[in-house]
This record gives sequence, C-alpha cells and structure tokens, in this order.
Amino acid sequence: MFAPQIKVKSTQLKFECHFSPRWLVIMAASSPPSAFKDTIVKLCRPFAVFACVIPVATIIICVIITRSMNIDIGGISYPYISDTGRDSPSYPVFVAGMSVTSFFMIWTLFANFKMLLNFSVRYGHGLGFRIAAGIALCFGLISSVTGPLLAGLTTRKYPDGHLYSAYAFFFALIIYVIMNSAMMTSVFRRNSYEESRRTLRTSLALKWTCCGCMIVTFVIYIPIGISILCAWQYNSSTGLYDYTNCPSTHVMRTITQHLTVLFLVAYFATFAVDFTPENLLSTSSASGKQEEK
Repeated sequence: MFAPQIKVKSTQLKFECHFSPRWLVIMAASSPPSAFKDTIVKLCRPFAVFACVIPVATIIICVIITRSMNIDIGGISYPYISDTGRDSPSYPVFVAGMSVTSFFMIWTLFANFKMLLNFSVRYGHGLGFRIAAGIALCFGLISSVTGPLLAGLTTRKYPDGHLYSAYAFFFALIIYVIMNSAMMTSVFRRNSYEESRRTLRTSLALKWTCCGCMIVTFVIYIPIGISILCAWQYNSSTGLYDYTNCPSTHVMRTITQHLTVLFLVAYFATFAVDFTPENLLSTSSASGKQEEK
C-alpha cells in the first residue's frame, strides 16, 4: 500500500497519490470563503429587483392573454388577478411566474434578515429588535409560500383554498413590510454616519411611500370594497364567477387589487438600495473590506 502525499498551498488543496510505477494526481480546488461571500452579496441586489419585476411581468402577460383570447372574467371590463391565471394558456404562466418570484422573495427576505442582524450589532439594538426581525421574516416567508399556492389553487377548482391562500399572502406581506419599515426607521435614527444616513434616507422614503400607497389601495380593495359590494354569482358546475350585479364596484376592487400587489412587490425593489457589501457583511468582514480598499 502506498500512502498518499498531501500538499496544501494557500487556498488550493492538491492531493498527490503515488502508485508504482505510475502516479495519479487529483486536484480539488476550494474557493476562498471571502470570494463566495462576495458572490452572494453581488446577487442580492439583482435578485431583489427580480422579486419585483417578475410578478409584475407575469400579471401583465396573463392579463394580455386573458383579454386577447376572450377568456371569461365575470362580465366586467378589467379582471381580478385570479381570473387572469385561472385557465390555460395563462395558468402555467401564472404558476411559473409566482413560483420563480417565490424563490427571489425568499432569497431577499433572508438577505434582509442578515442585514438587520448586522445592524443590531453595529448600532446596539437589543434582543427585542432581533426577535422582531425574526417575526417579520416568518411573515415574509408565509407570503412567499402562499404566492405559488394561490396560483396553483385556481378559483375554478379550489375556490376556498385560493381565497384563504390569497388572504394569507396579502396580510402576511403587509405585516412584513410595515414591520421592516419600522425597524429600518429605528436603524436610521441610531446611525450617525452621514454617508450611510443618506442611503438609508433614500431607502426609507421609498419604503414608506410603498407602504402608504399599499395601505390606501388595500383598504379600498378589502374593507371598503367588500362592505359596499353586492352579491355575485358563482356557478359551481363551471367554476366561474358572475360579477355583473355591480360591475363598477368590482372594477374598483380589481384596479385596487392590482395596485396593492404592485406596491407590495415594488417594496422588494427598494432593498436594492440597502444591499451594499457594508450592510450585508458582518461588522468584522465589512471592516476588512474597508481596509483592503
């Protein structure tokens, strides 16, 4: 038996296994941890934008397909999002779009959670701040999971499952964006670095704008819309809704529904402002990066 000789040089591992009369060299290269972290950090900004762009593009495509193919939308002039992804060929587009969106949302949620933990250490936030960040993350993950679920559970076959999934998506994501905005406001107040404060000020302005617009459209869509809504017909045999009893009210709700979703997903694009290497890396790592520069 011949014992292998192992040579280690810097971050590259080289294994040399000598066998008489021939020898075999096996190379196993390991990327430096810092390089891996840099790659992850670089992906966070575009992924946050993708979490906004992909669902908007998905809904637009589904609306175009639905209207161009004269798919039944209940007798109103502008459809609910659910009705645009109910039937083929828009159904697979809707499911695929929401599933891909879920991946980018989850990535962004964890990146933001890591950033908040870094802020808690950097600016001296207590345990309550970290617990709040964890609770917000849970609500964000609920919305990320229920997004593809409501797309897959169509109103034609699973009306109740779709309804509950939609409510979970909206309420969980609304709670998340409000909690996260409040925590980012706390970070801004404790931050004494002027350059960092300018970035946070821009981020907070975008976040609270999305929150304010989202709250207005959501209140019109759900509490006000449902309270003034007259009864609509549901055909259990076809799985189709008839909204012709009060079309104007339904159109008001469809428009505010689309706007609510738009402002909710636009919130994720604001993370592109926050996700700098200094914010995403730990305090010690960020300090090392500054020294290298």
